Amino acid sequence: MRERWIKLERQAIQMESWDGPRVPSFDNLVEEASVRKSQTGMASWSIAGSHPADYEPGVDTQETFQNENSGYLRARRPDAEGFGTMMQMFKADNYRSKRMSFSAIVKSVDVENWAGLWMRIDGTGERTLGFDNMQNRPIQGTTNWQKHTIVLDIPPESINIAFGILLSGSGQVWLSNVQFDEVSLDVPTTNISGANEAQPGNLNFAA
Repeated sequence: MRERWIKLERQAIQMESWDGPRVPSFDNLVEEASVRKSQTGMASWSIAGSHPADYEPGVDTQETFQNENSGYLRARRPDAEGFGTMMQMFKADNYRSKRMSFSAIVKSVDVENWAGLWMRIDGTGERTLGFDNMQNRPIQGTTNWQKHTIVLDIPPESINIAFGILLSGSGQVWLSNVQFDEVSLDVPTTNISGANEAQPGNLNFAA
C-alpha cells in the first residue's frame, strides 16, 4: 500500500495531474517558478496532485497563527476527487547526510477524507529514498491549530527534496509557522517507505 501511494503520488506531482504534461526535470520546475506562482498566488509554492483543479491554494491574512499569515488548501467543490497538494521541490545539495525535520502548525475544517503534511526524498531515476505523508496519523474533520512534524534522513545520494500539505476530499486546511530544520540523530524518523530501514523487523507478526 505504501509503495503504491508513493508511485501514484510521484506521478501526480511530476505530471501536475493524471493527464497533464510531465515535468521532465528539476531545472524545468525552477524555470517555471513564475508560472507556478501565478497558479497559487505565492512564491515558491506550487499546486499539484491527482486532481489539482479540484483544489485551491492561497494565502490567508485573516486566519492567522500568532499574528502570522497562513497558507491554505481547500476543495473547490463538495465532491472533490483524488487529492491536491500545495508543495515545494528543491535540490538536496545543502542537506545531504543530515536528518531534517519538516514541521508546521496546521488547522482543519470539515476534512472529509484526510489531510497531512508530506515529505519525499528523491534519488536518481524513480528511486524514493524516504517518504512520509502522515497517512498513518491523518488529519481529519475539524481541528484547532496543532503542530505536526515529519523527520527524514537525507542520504548522500539524494537529488531532490519535496514537501507540502495534501488534502483528499472536501474541507480546508491551513498551515503556518512552517519550519525545515536539521535535527539530531536522537530524533526518530517518521519514514514510512521502508527505504531506510537498517534491518528487517516484526518477523513474528507481533501486534
